[in-house]
Amino acid sequence: MNMVLDTGSANTAVISSLCKSEDCQHVTQPHLPAETADRYHDRVSASYGNAKLHTSWEGYATGQHVEIENTTTYGRVDLISDSHRFFTPRCPLNQGLWGLAYPGLQTRPVPENNATETLIDAIRRQHQLPDAFTFELCNKPIIDPVSALAFRMIHDTPMPYCKARERVGHFWLGGYVSERTPHLQWVKLLNPKYYEVKIKHFQVNDRPVQLPSNANRPRTIVDTGTNDIVLSTDNLQALLHALWQSRLVVFDDKVPPEHERAFWLDHARLTLPAHAVRLNRSATFGVTLADSTGDTVVPIAVENLLHIAPVGRHWVNISWTGLSHGGGTRVAGTILGNTLLRGRATVWDRGQNRLGFSDLRYDDLCCQASSADAVDTLISANAPLPPLGPSPIMYRAVECLWLALMALGILGTVVGIGLLAFHGILAQRRRRAAKAQRPENTPYTKS
Repeated sequence: MNMVLDTGSANTAVISSLCKSEDCQHVTQPHLPAETADRYHDRVSASYGNAKLHTSWEGYATGQHVEIENTTTYGRVDLISDSHRFFTPRCPLNQGLWGLAYPGLQTRPVPENNATETLIDAIRRQHQLPDAFTFELCNKPIIDPVSALAFRMIHDTPMPYCKARERVGHFWLGGYVSERTPHLQWVKLLNPKYYEVKIKHFQVNDRPVQLPSNANRPRTIVDTGTNDIVLSTDNLQALLHALWQSRLVVFDDKVPPEHERAFWLDHARLTLPAHAVRLNRSATFGVTLADSTGDTVVPIAVENLLHIAPVGRHWVNISWTGLSHGGGTRVAGTILGNTLLRGRATVWDRGQNRLGFSDLRYDDLCCQASSADAVDTLISANAPLPPLGPSPIMYRAVECLWLALMALGILGTVVGIGLLAFHGILAQRRRRAAKAQRPENTPYTKS
């Protein structure tokens, strides 16, 4: 099944044959048959989003055998029986999500059965893997032929393109491939529940951008399940103003200044001759993350900020992308989504509470096939496993054991009462027999 890898949630949930709502009708088959579940009477639900966008699903917490690269694991997988904007017609191939966050974010079933172990924890526990994974997402112009053509039209230097597109990224459990992750920069994770980091500032052309409000209030999280870098409305406007002044995109003098301003500040899409717009390769964009060990500058590929599409042979449509405002959320003030992650590998070392960023890459290694055998560096190998929370199979075993103990207790009580009654009857008979054998008027004496 095709699943979104989501570090912003912990539930693993897939569409099932129980889902008959309109949202589910356009999702590509197969839909997981409900009869594959060991049990599905425990209701569970989850919701996502912010003030602008809200999605949710409902379903059942089940135990499933999951096979990844010929390796089978038994773990919790939720069957989605109803969807509210969780599945969208724009992406019919999406059949669910695999939550990679910490167990504290996984929603509990109703009635409560304490099945808190996430699928990723079940996999690493059952196969003795280090508590880490690597997520690599390819640059869009490298894997998308339309995007590659458009960028070539406004770029002086040809960009590489994968002709044999076997992958759009990679996901490795337990470690990373050193060839794909040169010069890792590590940042401490600040929260045992979220993948939380602290932003010191964004920077454009190596100059800090002054944001009007605190980007880290209530927190900043890194989330593979979010496409954009999501900021508050005022912080987004400040960042867009800095990008406008940076001349990241250079327009021809014949393009009116008010059109250039509208491009950045009003999110206008411009249709221009290809020769009238150029990508400024000397411009830079990035974010500085701070922790107790110092500051880490993480560059962001400028291609991730632009949407360019050819119009005929000599014209292009161009607009900015990859940034948005969240409309306010209690979960995070800033979300660093795939705009930050695209074009590099990131190593999520949960065992040592740190996140590693590799350099940006502009080659075709990302879209070549790979497997678990390619992992040559295991990390956090000595990190302890988290306390064992009851898994679905453990829950069933405890339930069966409890029923057996109750049955034995009832049986023991019945047998005990029977034995007491039997001994009482026996003692009464012995007293009667002794009384019948004693001669009349014979005094009774103790011996």
